[in-house]
Amino acid sequence: MTKEIRKNKHEDAVSPVIGVILMVVITVIIAAILAVFAFGIGAPTKAPATNLKYTAVFDSVATTSTLTISHQGGDALILKDEKMTVTFAKNGNDAITAAVPPAVPVALDATSTVWQTIPAVPGLDTLAAGQSIGGPLDLTAITGEILNVQIVDVPTGQIISNTKVVVQ
Repeated sequence: MTKEIRKNKHEDAVSPVIGVILMVVITVIIAAILAVFAFGIGAPTKAPATNLKYTAVFDSVATTSTLTISHQGGDALILKDEKMTVTFAKNGNDAITAAVPPAVPVALDATSTVWQTIPAVPGLDTLAAGQSIGGPLDLTAITGEILNVQIVDVPTGQIISNTKVVVQ
């Protein structure tokens, strides 16, 4: 007595189809992993960590005010990557241009005709420990005024410094 094993016609292709699908999925996963290594994930970017000192001075004889930022230590600032906003604490007006809010961020890079390194070094593109940068403030920034100074690292969008400065 021979037993005849009957196969269902529809079951013949199930195993090969599932095998092909699994092979495609594995190939895609391997390609994605290789692409990550080939193109690099890249370390997450972070803003420079610095210690900055701010000095705002009103010259009553010349009736001008200046803000000086001194780099006290930490990472060097790449000036082309930084934007600064200076506002009056009392009303939020721009303390550089006297414009009403919102204040316009100022570029600190070497192309700026307003903010210069102290002493002036044409084309200086970084601010390292021991160096300073400064520029004029609005005429209404007189002794006793409180200024909000914020420096933002543009590539990361992170705030490097956010502080209050009293005009001396």
